[in-house]
Parts: sequence; C-alpha cells; structure tokens
Amino acid sequence: MSKERILAQIRTKVGQPYPIKWSQQDIEDLYKTGAVLNVRIFAQPEGDGGVKVIVAVQTRSIVREIEIDGAERIKAEEAPQRNQSETQPAGERGTAGGSAPENYRGLSGRGFNGH
Repeated sequence: MSKERILAQIRTKVGQPYPIKWSQQDIEDLYKTGAVLNVRIFAQPEGDGGVKVIVAVQTRSIVREIEIDGAERIKAEEAPQRNQSETQPAGERGTAGGSAPENYRGLSGRGFNGH
C-alpha cells in the first residue's frame, strides 16, 4: 500500500488541526481497505506547538504470480481426468497414490519428516 493511498484513506492531513478523535476513525478506515494487517498512530508534540503524526502500517502480502519451474505444457486431452475422489472433501477419501507416510517418505531428506 503506497503512502499516497494511505493518505487518501485517512482524515488526518499535513498542516491541518489534529483532533485526537480522528486517530481511531483513521485506523478503522485503513482496516476497511482490507489491505492492512496492523495500524498504529502516534502523535508527538513538536517544539513549535504542532504535532507530528506517525502512521505505522503493516500491509498484507499479495501474491501476484506463481511460477512452477519444470512444468510442461500439455494439451487438454492429455491431462489426467478428474475422478470422483478428487471432488470429495479430504476427510472423506484416502490420500491419492498411497498413504501419507508413503507419500512423504521420498521427501524426508528435504525438510519433511513425514510426521
């Protein structure tokens, strides 16, 4: 989330009076965007009688692209057909291709221990 977008979402503006009640509304407005995980607003007195307002924002990560290296493009007719077990909830079917411990056995040396 850019600085410009954050400033567009809040009532607090540079050079304007800062009613403390605005901070709670600004926080709520930023959360409503759905783009932030955490928001904190701090007001620090300045020497000239003004207030320095700091808006600390932790944004959500957005995955824009997933690339799978080594995947090959195939024609639709060559793709495996879905069967009934693939459309059932996981709790109602077994693990495709064997039990979970069997599936993890080949991964044990790569950070997976099968437990």
